[in-house]
Amino acid sequence: MMFNLKVSCSDSCCSSKVKEDICKVCGQKGHSVKEITVKQFLKRPLSQYKGFYFCKNPDCDVVYFNNEKYIYLKKEDINTKVGIKEGSGLICYCFGYTIEQTKEHGEKVLDEINKKIKSLGCECEIKNPSGRCCLSDIREVIKSEVI
Repeated sequence: MMFNLKVSCSDSCCSSKVKEDICKVCGQKGHSVKEITVKQFLKRPLSQYKGFYFCKNPDCDVVYFNNEKYIYLKKEDINTKVGIKEGSGLICYCFGYTIEQTKEHGEKVLDEINKKIKSLGCECEIKNPSGRCCLSDIREVIKSEVI
C-alpha cells in the first residue's frame, strides 16, 4: 500500500528555521530548540536556556545539548518520556497520538493530526520535547512500517 506522506503543517512552529549541531556524545545531528522548550521539560532550572539542540538519536541518552557550554542533559534530567527516543509512547504531544497508533493506522493518524492542527492549532514548542511539529517523525514511522 502506498501512503501519501506529503501532508504539511502550516503552523509557525513547523516552518521556523532551525540550526543544526552535532551531539558530541553520539555524533548525530541535532536541531536547535527554543528556550521555552528546554525550560518546559527540565526537572531542575538552569542559569540559561539559550543555545540548546535536541538529539533525536534513540540510542543516545542525551536529549538536549549545548556544546559551547558543555551541557548534556539526559533522559533522567527531563520531566517526560521522549517517545521518539524510547521507540514507544507519545509521538504527537499536542493531540496524544502514540508511536504504536501510528504504526497501526499510518496515514489515518497523519491526516487526523493535520486536520486538528488546522482547526485547533498546536503547541509543539511547549508540548513536544523536540520543540517541533511531530509530522516529520510520524512520516518516518510510517515509512519504516511500509519498507
